[in-house]
Amino acid sequence: MSEKFFGQFLLERGVIRRDGLLDALEHQAAIPIPICALVLDRGLLTERQIEELDSERVRSARKPLEIAIRGRMLTFQQLEEATQNPAERRLFLAEALMRRGWLSLAQARRLLREHRQECPPHVSDLDALFQNMEQREVIVPFVRTTAELFLRYARQVLKVLSAAVKARRAR
Repeated sequence: MSEKFFGQFLLERGVIRRDGLLDALEHQAAIPIPICALVLDRGLLTERQIEELDSERVRSARKPLEIAIRGRMLTFQQLEEATQNPAERRLFLAEALMRRGWLSLAQARRLLREHRQECPPHVSDLDALFQNMEQREVIVPFVRTTAELFLRYARQVLKVLSAAVKARRAR
């Protein structure tokens, strides 16, 4: 069975219409994820550190990440690496659908669960494959990251193709 993207899954189920999916995709492409969220997700800073940076931002009128770099909580190279991939700075489709009112939180959770059950192994399922391998600490993060990057790249390709089709239809 080939991978079925979440939007395709929703359309096939009749949960949303094509115009709803396009609306959410446009919203998804337009709303970047804050850099602090990327730094937090990568474990470069903790929530407490980000709260401290925000408090300092109010006092100093400087940007939180500038404060983090000057305070040596974060290096410029770490920040650069965290923001290098533009695909990572986008909302997930389910979040965009919720923000635009096409899905509720309960619906999104249920449908994401059903989607995972119907589709081939998800990136998070890779752990089971490597349980007894030596060097698991290196292999699993590498494979997971590679798979995530591939999936993000595939989503970006689909966005570009969708935009091209939309532009072609508009002519």
